[in-house]
Amino acid sequence: MTTYVQVAVNVPLSGPGVFDYHLPDELEGRVQPGCLVIVPFGRQTVQGLALRLAPESSVPETRALLALVDEQPALTAAQMALAQWMAEETLSPLAACIDGMLPPGLSQHTDTLYRLNPDGLQGVTLTPLQSRLIELLRRRGELRGRQIEIALPKVRWREAAEPLVHKGILISQPVLMPPAVRPKKARTAWLIASPETLAERIDQVAKPGSAAFERRRAALRFLQGEALPVDIAWVSAASGATLADLQSLAEKDLVALGETDVWRD
Repeated sequence: MTTYVQVAVNVPLSGPGVFDYHLPDELEGRVQPGCLVIVPFGRQTVQGLALRLAPESSVPETRALLALVDEQPALTAAQMALAQWMAEETLSPLAACIDGMLPPGLSQHTDTLYRLNPDGLQGVTLTPLQSRLIELLRRRGELRGRQIEIALPKVRWREAAEPLVHKGILISQPVLMPPAVRPKKARTAWLIASPETLAERIDQVAKPGSAAFERRRAALRFLQGEALPVDIAWVSAASGATLADLQSLAEKDLVALGETDVWRD
């Protein structure tokens, strides 16, 4: 049985921007609401967000979903419901409200890749701008539209390229730009002392009765209940310990400090 999925496409549109697609066999059981997906849209390839799965489609013909960006949903059900509410209250496209909720840099947009057709240049009369464009592609190889804009600034090169594509002199292909997201680094701490060592040395972490003594003991007790590395911001919130306190505990081989990638809050 075919599974259908409603997708909010990442394309500027005046309407809701939600369309039906069907899942190919290789993606059955892998796509769930909130996942980022790649779909065909007109002559483009665009990113979208899967909203819901259904056994039937609201339209007679659907195109196949092309790819799944990540099996881990980018948005929760609550976030998607909030985006729906925002779209209704502000009369905004649902896709725009969803795009605003994605972690910064995760959204992907389309561009067009241009390359020369070596068999299409014979006996063709070119304008000066078309000649510049072809010479650029001959010299540098295939280029995305954004790269051409940098190489040929302040000229209407797209208008020059369009007839060349129609004549087969240039070959164009829609492509997705890679996401700009980069992980943030979070400093973490975790307990490395055995229970026996901790019991022996917990009263030696600083001068008894001092504020540092109380903070460091509290940090050790907190980490004792954690099985995995913990962001030091959480350790500090729970115990009042500073980075200097944790570094002191690390020097005493009671805790270890490290870093981990954080992709979203």
